[in-house]
Amino acid sequence: MPLAQNCSISYQIQMKYREEIYANTATNSRSNDHLIVIGIDQYKNGISKLNNAVLDARAIKDCLTQRYQFDQVNCHEFYDEKATKENILSLFDELHQRLDLKDNLVLYFSGHGTLLQSGKKGYWLLSDAIKNNRGSYLAIEEVKHFIKYL
Repeated sequence: MPLAQNCSISYQIQMKYREEIYANTATNSRSNDHLIVIGIDQYKNGISKLNNAVLDARAIKDCLTQRYQFDQVNCHEFYDEKATKENILSLFDELHQRLDLKDNLVLYFSGHGTLLQSGKKGYWLLSDAIKNNRGSYLAIEEVKHFIKYL
């Protein structure tokens, strides 16, 4: 399966959205804004390194925390070696238990990705991905499932 060389695929998925995120901030009914940021420059296992994925991910995090009041406590950052399939899936499981309908969640991924033409399936290549080993990739369908069933 060929990987795009020197390519960074960035997906930004807003998982839950309310028309007025910051309405009624003085009341206890305010939702919590959560952020998952994933940025990977340093790959191993035959996958080429990137130059700006971590920088881009940190910039998104900084923007949302500084300009849009996302609380640091609710920001989950995974850069390079911390951005493993196991760590991401563990966080998904944890957030399924913690988030409720009034909460907002933004997920930002910056790193390698690939699309299999047979079946048109997309994957994120996390830091522990192994070139040409689809089982080590994170299927975008799994990310969609996480979003759908929050």
